[in-house]
Amino acid sequence: MTPRPLSFHLMRLVWLGLLPLLVLSAGLAAFHVMTGLQETKSLAEQQARGHAAQIDAFLEARILSLGVLAASPLADDPARWQALYAEAQTYQRSFGSHVIFADARRQMLFNTRVPFGTPLPVLPTGSKGRTAAEQALETGRSAVGDIVQGPVVNQPLVAIVAPGLREGSVRHLLLVTTTTAELQQRLDALPGNPELAITVRDSVGGVIARSAPPGFDSARDVDDGWTFVAASRLSRWTVSVEVPRSQVRQPLHASAALLLTGIALATVAGLLGARRLARRIERQAESLADPAQRREAPEVVELANVRSRLDAQRAALGETEERLQLLIDHAPGALAMFDRDMRYLAVSRRWREDYALGERPLLGCSHYEVFPEIQERWKEVHRRGLAGEVIVAEEDRFERQDGSAQWLRWEVHPWHAANGEVGGVMIFTEDITASRTVRIALAKALEEQKAARLAALNQMEDANASRREAEAANAALAASEARYRGVFEAANVGKSVTQLSGEIEVNQSFCDMLGYSPEELRGATWQALTPEEDIGGAQARMAPLLSGQASAARFEKRYLHKDGSTVWADVSIALQRDDKGQPQHFISTVVNISERKRTEQALRDSEERLRLALAAGRQGLYDLNLETGEALVSPEYATMLGHDPQTFRETHEGWRERLHPDDRARVLKALYGYLAGELASYREEFRLRTREGGWKWLLSLGEIEAWSADGRPLRMLGTHTDIDALKAAEAALREVNATLEARVAERTAELSAANRELETFAYAVSHDLRAPLRALSGFSQALREEYGEQLQGLAGTYLDRINQAATKMGELIEGILALSRSTQGELRHDRVDISALARQRLSELAEETGRRVRWEVQDGLAVDGDERMLSSVLTNLIDNAWKYTGSTESPLIRVHSGEVGGLRGFCVTDNGAGFDMKHAQRLFKPFQRLHRDDQFPGIGIGLATVQRIVQRHGGDITACAAPGEGASFCVGLPAANPSAQA
Repeated sequence: MTPRPLSFHLMRLVWLGLLPLLVLSAGLAAFHVMTGLQETKSLAEQQARGHAAQIDAFLEARILSLGVLAASPLADDPARWQALYAEAQTYQRSFGSHVIFADARRQMLFNTRVPFGTPLPVLPTGSKGRTAAEQALETGRSAVGDIVQGPVVNQPLVAIVAPGLREGSVRHLLLVTTTTAELQQRLDALPGNPELAITVRDSVGGVIARSAPPGFDSARDVDDGWTFVAASRLSRWTVSVEVPRSQVRQPLHASAALLLTGIALATVAGLLGARRLARRIERQAESLADPAQRREAPEVVELANVRSRLDAQRAALGETEERLQLLIDHAPGALAMFDRDMRYLAVSRRWREDYALGERPLLGCSHYEVFPEIQERWKEVHRRGLAGEVIVAEEDRFERQDGSAQWLRWEVHPWHAANGEVGGVMIFTEDITASRTVRIALAKALEEQKAARLAALNQMEDANASRREAEAANAALAASEARYRGVFEAANVGKSVTQLSGEIEVNQSFCDMLGYSPEELRGATWQALTPEEDIGGAQARMAPLLSGQASAARFEKRYLHKDGSTVWADVSIALQRDDKGQPQHFISTVVNISERKRTEQALRDSEERLRLALAAGRQGLYDLNLETGEALVSPEYATMLGHDPQTFRETHEGWRERLHPDDRARVLKALYGYLAGELASYREEFRLRTREGGWKWLLSLGEIEAWSADGRPLRMLGTHTDIDALKAAEAALREVNATLEARVAERTAELSAANRELETFAYAVSHDLRAPLRALSGFSQALREEYGEQLQGLAGTYLDRINQAATKMGELIEGILALSRSTQGELRHDRVDISALARQRLSELAEETGRRVRWEVQDGLAVDGDERMLSSVLTNLIDNAWKYTGSTESPLIRVHSGEVGGLRGFCVTDNGAGFDMKHAQRLFKPFQRLHRDDQFPGIGIGLATVQRIVQRHGGDITACAAPGEGASFCVGLPAANPSAQA
């Protein structure tokens, strides 16, 4: 191939380099456009959900207030509807929406748009969808309807309806109407992107309100997939946000222009730079091969030759390094190479296995950090090696941190750098613990055997003593074997001699580890004690020993315990050969590591439980390095902010930048105050910007975990908790509370007016009704006294009925007055002795009626409240019990302690007539009775009075009964306020 000028090659290289850059630029531009489109979609979806939430807040405030009107007792009395109309006008002034009151037949009874009493039509029905009134009548719950044409204002309206429920059925409806024009104004006032089209529709697609750019046409200006819809939580309305095509394509046009401009500039700059660089390299090319020559040449033949030689040298160097690494990895002993600071440069596989280092990264790590327990004498050996000395030890004892000991054969050799100085050391170690133990035992046995044989040979000269000497030699041999067996059996770890066929001979420690007796393992094979799926792996570890590739091996394997469980063990094996080099048997050392394995699994389980707890609690962890500003965070920390945990990296500076501007000064002041020791703790709530650009409320807790020697904080641990939902609830509560005070004030004024009306009514009953009643009673009595003998036939009966009716009317008046007085007057705060009042009333009834009734009153019954009113409560309950036990054979009345809804109080229980609990809801209503007058006379006002007095005290009353088995009435009252008692 003919050499060409360097400029030719460089121009060609520039074009080849620009091609992937151009492709990458196009890809980045496409990614930028896709990211922009995704952000536009996210913003549109957020705006749709935000507008839907605003509509829900608008509807919810009106539904709650309308429900209060629907529950008002004014709606049950036609004579008081005008007062209800006044309350509705108050509502209209508060919310700017008119109120309609209609009955269950949808007949409008009043409308605040017109004066009270104006004749009104029936509520309209929907032409397409269902009206709110129809939904409320059907479900018995508040409803929001579709668009209807208002019959009064003749405008499109939407209605919010709250049903008035009485005894489980809808009795009347209260509606709030809002014109679509008002909703349009509210939609126009909401913040948002004016380039987007926003439409609020009812359940049948009718447009309630719409905001769009001028001249906007959905069918013409919006592509498929660019309409985002959010549903209202409180109605069947929807909010749709449409993104015009112009908003979508604008980033495409901008990116395309930017890409073309970049391509043109990159191409021109690359070509000019390549030409200039070619001229410079051509002048220097010959100097690469021969520095003495500086002449320029039009071709780059010399540069090509130099590059070829350099490439060949690098390839040779790479092969050398690869062979060196292969040699280190498969070295028969443990081998490691260090620099002058004792940092790892290379390490063999055997080194990792012998020192249980696993796959942890070692290159570049200090040897003293990996083995912090290393003794000072070893450090002195390292210093001698770094000074250039070669140190060798055939046997050396190495104490491990866990208290165990290893016997090592080791060598330390310095290695020299290119400048001749010592660059570091290489350390070779071999674990000879097992072989040393075996060697010592065998040497001792052989020595004893040799001595016995020499003694036997010396004594063979004496024929008479030959037999005795032989016996002595055998005895010595037996003793030697016994001592070897003692060493074997006394080992505190498992020992085994494994035949090539698999049969094993084990010591007591091995038997104890697997739960067997020595007799049970006699003749057993190691395969029978190994899980089937692990046998192949163990055989693979033993194969290099049989083939002569290795003399020993170490690995972890599982054994089967006698009870069926699994035992993990660290196994070290060595192959024993005969004099001819043939394999005889394996000698193994087996250490039980099951507890270590369980600890490792428990640690993994604990980490998983912690991760699950953080995810469930919506919490993220952070570990902040206060010196570098870098932070380690949990996956939940990144996820709650919308980031990918795999790529997210947190720093103190990045966290500061993402703080909300309104929160930044406050939060940083608290943080730095805590770090400076001015604050006892760090706990702050703030908003942090998410990946999508929104804001998320977080609760941040933190605590310093490490300090420097001079007291500076170095490390801080803490959590971030997602409190977005809590903050939203607080905002909703504030909105409700904003109108609650005004409603309470209005309601208080109305209740005051109602109480004044009730006082006026009580006065009228007391004075105006009693006068004609007294006249009726007086004249009927005079008629009987003066003309009684002249009354014949039914005349006397009629006169008796007049007297009875007058008496009944008097009792009704007294009952009404008692009911009225129960809600009037100022409450006193007394300590009322219920036991004393009950005994007094029961004694009075016994004297008045002459009946024999057994009664029991618990001692020490006392409550807090108005003694006059509570005495009336107790009198009513005891009188009822006395009356309803009138036909009982063995009447019993009990007054004892009780509890209602967590409030302590008292109960009155009898064994009288009782009643059916399905009618219990009528008990406390005025003039409602469960028995006929001819059975048990009464007017039905007593229990209503009792309930009002108890409720006025803030308490509650319950009843429990069965026909023919008696009844129990329990009153619960709150404890007295200490300040009120004072």
